[in-house]
Amino acid sequence: MLRRGLPALRLVRLQSTARTSVAPSLTNLPFQKAVNSKNEESPLPINVKAVYYAPLKLPIQYGDLVADLQLRSYDNENLDFYADFILRVGFYLGMPMTGPKPLPSRRERWTVIKSPFAQAKSKENFERHTHKRLIRVWDTNPEVVQIWLSYISKHAITGVGIKCNVFQRSKISLDMDLNNVALLEPQSGARDETPDESKSTDIIPHTLDEAVGAKVMELLNRPEFKRHL
Repeated sequence: MLRRGLPALRLVRLQSTARTSVAPSLTNLPFQKAVNSKNEESPLPINVKAVYYAPLKLPIQYGDLVADLQLRSYDNENLDFYADFILRVGFYLGMPMTGPKPLPSRRERWTVIKSPFAQAKSKENFERHTHKRLIRVWDTNPEVVQIWLSYISKHAITGVGIKCNVFQRSKISLDMDLNNVALLEPQSGARDETPDESKSTDIIPHTLDEAVGAKVMELLNRPEFKRHL
């Protein structure tokens, strides 16, 4: 009986060792490692993954202020969410922006009676907070600013107000061209003018400062300006 039982025990031991030796080899395959690494990585694309991080901002080069965008809302969460969306839109349009800068909140309180006549002494208080944020745009083409404003207005959130101040710069144009103005030079054959004639003649400016001064005096002598003095 003992001789017959020993080979059976040995056979069972051999089978158990064979099974344990095969199982670890399957987990060490390179394909299994690749599958595990893919499961550990996030399947989201990089543009969707960027939503979980702070919005990127472009550096300011020239310091030319183009627009001021002010946001107002009674809900603080919707206000911050919309400000984050605006900064992301500006980054993809190539607009250097700063903010959102928190502005002082406006608090309003009201006290009303709950019911008239006998219960007029029982009153109820109400309070409303208006939160504000400021975003500034720098060094951007006005056409790009208009595209940016139209896009964020199209995708606006309910309960968030927008107020934008756009700054545009234009050249100062003078009525006279200084390059074509001839300088006054005394002529030898010129006759002497009387004091009345000298007052009536216009003095031609020699420099740019004199031209600007003459233009200012012309504006001050107009009747539209004098009636407000």
